[in-house]
Amino acid sequence: MGFTEPNFPRVEPEAFLKAPFLERVKTLTLNWVENGYGVPRMVHAIYIVKLVFFYALGGIDARNAARLSGFRGIAAIGALTP
Repeated sequence: MGFTEPNFPRVEPEAFLKAPFLERVKTLTLNWVENGYGVPRMVHAIYIVKLVFFYALGGIDARNAARLSGFRGIAAIGALTP
């Protein structure tokens, strides 16, 4: 499985549809266990980058909020803006 290509189960569609239900479930379950649910690895990488970005953004916001001293700090910000 590549970084940008999805991973589909290796089955013949016609034979797969003719197989009994429990055999189809077993085939798909084993593929899911071995390979995940088939999305490209790029999706996981984007998700991790997004989490790191929002975590850093939250840390910056918390650091800036800690500098304010209650309502007086907020009022001082309002006094600086025209």
